[in-house]
Amino acid sequence: MGRKAGVVDPRVAVAQETLSAMIVDFCRVHLNQECQKLCLKLLATWTKHDPDALLRGKLAVSAAAVVHTIASLNGLFYRDSRPSVSATEIAAGFGVSVGGVNTRVNALKQTMQASGVPVEKYLTKRGKEQRESIESLYAEMMGMAQGLQNLGELDGVASVDSDGNFYDAERSVMHAFYDLMAEVDDVGEEPTEAQVPALRQLIAQDPDFYDTYVALGNILGGDEGRELQRDACTRALGRIRSNSFVRHVPWGYLENRHLLRTILNEAIACWEDQSTENAVFLFKTLLELCPDDNLGASFYLLAVREGMSFAQFEERFMDPSGLGYVAGKLNPWFTKNSPRYPEDFAEWKQYVDSLT
Repeated sequence: MGRKAGVVDPRVAVAQETLSAMIVDFCRVHLNQECQKLCLKLLATWTKHDPDALLRGKLAVSAAAVVHTIASLNGLFYRDSRPSVSATEIAAGFGVSVGGVNTRVNALKQTMQASGVPVEKYLTKRGKEQRESIESLYAEMMGMAQGLQNLGELDGVASVDSDGNFYDAERSVMHAFYDLMAEVDDVGEEPTEAQVPALRQLIAQDPDFYDTYVALGNILGGDEGRELQRDACTRALGRIRSNSFVRHVPWGYLENRHLLRTILNEAIACWEDQSTENAVFLFKTLLELCPDDNLGASFYLLAVREGMSFAQFEERFMDPSGLGYVAGKLNPWFTKNSPRYPEDFAEWKQYVDSLT
């Protein structure tokens, strides 16, 4: 017979006490008191809303799941975070497997959602700042999306097929822009101020072809250049998100490429500016929109997680010719290190595996 409603198994209190001790020991060595306090708060929520969960499986797996969840919510998987810890280090610290921890984390997150306790209650001071930064970027993007919907700007311009693939219309200035850049390439130079009038004219002709913003921003530099490129990224994301049915933005469709390149450019700029939270958000957005990863967002995302700067990444993996990255270095590095960040790559890898 089952227990009567409202009667808590006395073993739960013992399990909670044991888990608390395990979590405190781990946090003392690897994290700090602020993280420890949040871990214990999350454990209390779990105990209150799903006490039987504490009696299922190994206690060490449950303890690791609590720490993993707090670490994930607060960006502690960044190598440059203080404190910093990886999923592998958490699992090893409790003597369990990463896979087992991930399974328990999913169950814990369901309990968190059912509890109704706001996620903010489990954030460190820095975690709250990170979340506010990302929410600000997301709100700006969705504001642009709503504006485009209200204007009807995408009616008859962009389309979404039954599989959720987004197809932008052919931009009126796209070929003129490519011709302009080809002229510069032919003489072996980078775009200069001489191209500024032409680029401004192209933007005036079609404000929603975003390669022109990126090129002009690179020439102008400084605050004006960054603002141009940031605006282009916001408009690109808003354009895509203005249709709630969009799942993917295929790179193979030429007219989509200016959108994806613009998002990538802003992600790298955020990385260089040390706005790593926004960089991660944008790289993950690229993987979601373009899971074929034609732009290499997965490599950049891993590099950010590993605490590398963009300059360090370029120095380590760029071919001496400057014409691309050395796959023989990049791929083994990714294969070795990406499993340490399952919350970033597990779902995407399932998609990749489904193609083979």
